[in-house]
Amino acid sequence: MFWKIAKILGLIVITYIDLSTGHGRLLDPPSRSSMWRYGFPNPPNYDDNQVYCGGVQVQWEQNGGKCGVCGDPWQGPRDNEPGGKFANGILVRKYTPGEVITVVVELTANHKGYMEFRLCPNDEPRKVIQQDCLDRYPLRLAENGKTRFMVPPDVGYQKFNINLVLPSNVVCRACVFQWKYNAGNSWGTDRNTGQSCVGCGPQEQFYGCADVAIGYDDIEIGKHNTLPGDVKDAENDKKKIQKPDADPDVDTHQHMYPSPMVPGSSDSQTMNNNDNFRFMSVQNGGTMNSCLCVCKKSRMHLYGGASMDLKLKLFEGDDESQMCMCMCQNNSSSRRNPCLMTYLAPVVVLLFSYILRRR
Repeated sequence: MFWKIAKILGLIVITYIDLSTGHGRLLDPPSRSSMWRYGFPNPPNYDDNQVYCGGVQVQWEQNGGKCGVCGDPWQGPRDNEPGGKFANGILVRKYTPGEVITVVVELTANHKGYMEFRLCPNDEPRKVIQQDCLDRYPLRLAENGKTRFMVPPDVGYQKFNINLVLPSNVVCRACVFQWKYNAGNSWGTDRNTGQSCVGCGPQEQFYGCADVAIGYDDIEIGKHNTLPGDVKDAENDKKKIQKPDADPDVDTHQHMYPSPMVPGSSDSQTMNNNDNFRFMSVQNGGTMNSCLCVCKKSRMHLYGGASMDLKLKLFEGDDESQMCMCMCQNNSSSRRNPCLMTYLAPVVVLLFSYILRRR
C-alpha cells in the first residue's frame, strides 16, 4: 500500500509542476522579451514564455479581460511597452512591403486555440501604441489568406514556422509586430450564447511584441545570432518534439472542469493506477481555480467528511460504479499561492489511503 500511495503522490506532483510551467513565446521576429536569446543587447526575461496579461485570473477576474498590447498586466508594470525594461527600440528584423515572411513561434506547453499577428506602423519607438492601430493591420496566412492560425491539438513542446504576407502599402522605420495566442484548453461559458465547453468563454492569452522595419534598405540590424526563420530545412517547417513516453498505465491529458463525465476524452487530465483509482488535475468551473480530484473504481464511503477543514466535492465518475472527490482552492488562496495544490497533494493521498483501508 505504501508504494502504491507513493507512486500516486509522485504523479500528482509531476502533473501539477507540468501544468504550471511554461506556455509560449515569439522567437522570430524575436519579441522584446525574447531577443536576448539571440544576442541582442537587451535585458533577459527568463519568463518570456509567460507574458500572459498577469495570468488568467488577473486578466479576467481583476481586469475584466483587459491586457497590455504586449502582454503585460493591465495595471502594470508594462515592462514590454515603451518605458519598460524590455522595450528599448531595438530593431530585430527588416522586411520589404508585400513580402512573405516566416514567423517562428515556440509553445512550451500546447493549449490549443489560435494565433493572430498584427502590425502597427510607428516611427516613434518611444511612443506607446494602442490596440486599435494594430487592429488596422492584421496579417494573413500565406497558404489560405486567413488571419488566424489554428493550433493543432497535439500535446507537448512544439515549434511552428508560419508564413505571413506583409501589407504592400505599409512602410515604416519602426513597426510594432504583435503576436497574440488565444488558448483554448479551459472550461468556460460563452457570454453570448450561454454554451459551456472546453474552449468557450474567457481563455488564457499570450503576447509578444517585436520591433521591425519595412521598406528601408538603409537600416542596419545590429549584430546578433542566427534567427530561427533563417534556418531553411524540412525539419523546421513544423518542428515538434514530444515529451518522453509516459507509463503505459498512465493516460495524461488536460481538462479544466471538475467533471469526469466523458471517459476517454482527450480533454481529461487523468492518471490511472492499476485500474483501481484515478487522480485528476482539474480546475473549478468559471473561476478557473485549481482542484485535486481522486476517483475510485468501486464505491467508496467517506468517514468524518463533515468535520474536515478542506471542502470536499463529491460527484459521480465515468459510470455508476465510480465516485470522485475534489478539493478546490478559493479565489484568494489561488491568487496568493497558485501552487498551493502541490502542497495539498499529500493530504489527498493520505485521505484516499484511509478510504482504501476502510473498504
